[in-house]
Amino acid sequence: MNSPQLSQTHTVRGSYVDGGWRQSAGGIRSINCPADGTHVADVAECTSADAEAAVASARKAFDDGGWPGTPELERGAILLRVAGLLQRDKAGYAASEALDTGKRLVEAEYDIDDVIACFRYYGSVAGTDAGRVIDTGRPGAISRVVHAPVGVCGLITPWNYPLLQASWKVAPALLAGNTFVLKPSELTPSTSILLMDTLREAGVPDGVANLVTGTGPEVGLCSVRIRGSIWSPSRADWRPASGSWWPRRRRSSAWPSNSAARTRMWSLPTLTVRPPSTTPSRLSS
Repeated sequence: MNSPQLSQTHTVRGSYVDGGWRQSAGGIRSINCPADGTHVADVAECTSADAEAAVASARKAFDDGGWPGTPELERGAILLRVAGLLQRDKAGYAASEALDTGKRLVEAEYDIDDVIACFRYYGSVAGTDAGRVIDTGRPGAISRVVHAPVGVCGLITPWNYPLLQASWKVAPALLAGNTFVLKPSELTPSTSILLMDTLREAGVPDGVANLVTGTGPEVGLCSVRIRGSIWSPSRADWRPASGSWWPRRRRSSAWPSNSAARTRMWSLPTLTVRPPSTTPSRLSS
């Protein structure tokens, strides 16, 4: 892939499921540059059916595809390859980011540098934390911490710093052995679309990385049963869902011990979000 960039001449992409692009059941959304209103790209408006197919693909890849059992060092090597490919294609990524957000190209270039650093960081820490044994103070009692992936993760990102916000979620999820469905903001989806091709080129197996585009209510990712969630607050992406927000008190291995990632991953019976005004402050990004 040489200097990728979405444009109005680009073939409309639907959902990215099981390692390939599929035609969406919904309509088409025009992406316009906020700086001058020019037409940037056309992307698919995915539906709940697309989301369910993406989650099913991620579930199958987690249960039957072998990704969780792949040695962490191998998963880290893939993330390092992603960083290298992003560096190679930096110009195209920055151009798409600038057009989507309306920011200056030089600022978008700085953002892509941060994205590259994010994947390099998680790639470099692979295999450095194999768990630990904790002294319980009781003779004959041993407490051991063992990290394990949680399963399928729903990643919902806002319009600002689009690819960086996605990377903060995608990189740790992959390193920990999880599979995911990414739903970027409907306003700035271009670089997340490009990222799927980069992940595939880097060697991420089919079904591990999935993507749906469109609005939160139409896609309905929040109403699909997902094992875990990593999210960033975005008013465009909030949708009330039944059940309680409060998670079980078990953090996944995707949350590093040094808290370097600015995300939260929790084990949830369902992915549930509430408006920002009622979100508990201790879970805010």
